[in-house]
Amino acid sequence: AGDRVRVTAQLIEAANGQHLWAERYDRRLDDIFAVQDDVSRSIVEVLKVTLTESEDSNLAKRGTENLEAYDAFMRGREWTLKWTLDVQEMARPWLEKAIALDPEFAGPYAYLGSNHIMAHVNQWGEDWQNGLRIAGELDTKAVELDDLSPHAHFALGGFYFWGGQHEKAITTVKRTISLDANFAAAYQIYGMALHYSGDSR
Repeated sequence: AGDRVRVTAQLIEAANGQHLWAERYDRRLDDIFAVQDDVSRSIVEVLKVTLTESEDSNLAKRGTENLEAYDAFMRGREWTLKWTLDVQEMARPWLEKAIALDPEFAGPYAYLGSNHIMAHVNQWGEDWQNGLRIAGELDTKAVELDDLSPHAHFALGGFYFWGGQHEKAITTVKRTISLDANFAAAYQIYGMALHYSGDSR
């Protein structure tokens, strides 16, 4: 409303839907990124969450100061989390727009790379056969731009895995896990790469 924003945060027990905690944050909307950082820090403090060094570093990281690029990235990222052809096709223009608005923003490259991998694996779209090559270029660029981004390393690890380079996939997703020990999908790729490299312990 005007130059004010209200954020309501809730903590729900996933197993039973029980409401555990809620808080409302009213802030002046001078800088949306500053508001995001402020609210994130406030929630961490209230819940007395202990963050690892990489989690603390990533809490305030957004990768760009361009609000329009960030908005396009967030919209594209939302679509990439839904694994169907039509939805994935909706994600791509948003991620491409984010890159065009800020070519130094690593996040869109990583998610767009994952988008192309999914197209390749599922043989989606007319250009699916080039999906793996395109993904490799995008994911490599993401890591070059932000070596501390867990998702950039995860996306690159996915590229190596689906390209049959399992040892490289293992090394890369281990880097992801070192940056974010709670990155569930990284463990999945890690386990699959170990299996296909002959280590199924």
